[in-house]
Amino acid sequence: MLREVILGQDKFDYAFRYYIKNWAYKHPQPEDFFRAMNNGSGEDLTWFWNGWYANNWQLDQAVTEVSYKDNDVKKGAVLTLENKDQMAMPVPLKITESNGKVHSFTIPVEIWQTGAEVNIDISSVSKIKKVVIDPQHQLPDTDRSNNSLKL
Repeated sequence: MLREVILGQDKFDYAFRYYIKNWAYKHPQPEDFFRAMNNGSGEDLTWFWNGWYANNWQLDQAVTEVSYKDNDVKKGAVLTLENKDQMAMPVPLKITESNGKVHSFTIPVEIWQTGAEVNIDISSVSKIKKVVIDPQHQLPDTDRSNNSLKL
């Protein structure tokens, strides 16, 4: 997850090489690995280390609603997402419009700093047909039944 979803392959590989360069033939502790990955990637991954290693938090993201700005499809949509458990992760999304256009993007983990429920503005020109969280099943979501919404 850290390599494929959060950092990306290039940034993860660079950070991992940084860790190996600094800790080869030594006796690192888990905190040394965490610190090296933070420094090597240039990101504060404390939320990740706390959620997966310091605690045993679970992940359950859900898509709960799609509405249209001023009830006008052409003005765009507002997507309501919910983090139903303690673990915060980025949100990979796939949105399919009725005209066949597909939007795939990832919302960064920082979105959850504002609370467990967030509204995301979506630029759409036709009705949204389907929204799917984590369409490639890369995250260990405990309840996938609330990861998609067909309209």
